[in-house]
Amino acid sequence: MSGTPITSPSDQQSSEGSDPSLQSPLQPSEESRSSLSPSQSDTQSAPATMSFQPLNPRPFLQARVGTEVLIRLKWGQTEYKGILESVDSYMNALLRDTEEFIDGKSTGVLGLVLIRCNNILWIGSADSVEMTDMELK
Repeated sequence: MSGTPITSPSDQQSSEGSDPSLQSPLQPSEESRSSLSPSQSDTQSAPATMSFQPLNPRPFLQARVGTEVLIRLKWGQTEYKGILESVDSYMNALLRDTEEFIDGKSTGVLGLVLIRCNNILWIGSADSVEMTDMELK
């Protein structure tokens, strides 16, 4: 009976806190707990000018329905200019009175065109974008 001393669970918890190798893997250490919650000084030191707020494109597109837009495709130098008829939840675009431009030159009027969402590089109001500004360098 003079072997190992008998310890209570409270004695084991206090000894686990002192030796990090004895801590339960399910319980975070003091260092990790303090690093998970930001301190007040961390949140106050971040400059407001460096923050980035992502914008939802749906209100922009819904506001452009019924107006003339310019859509640039990912592939080649192809743009479509027409009246935005509708946009769905996937951001597929339906244009009417559509004119196609390849390398900045008009190839003709196509009429009603559906452009699948994954082909679109960007969409802009036609009155704010000039054809010469669309060249990628």
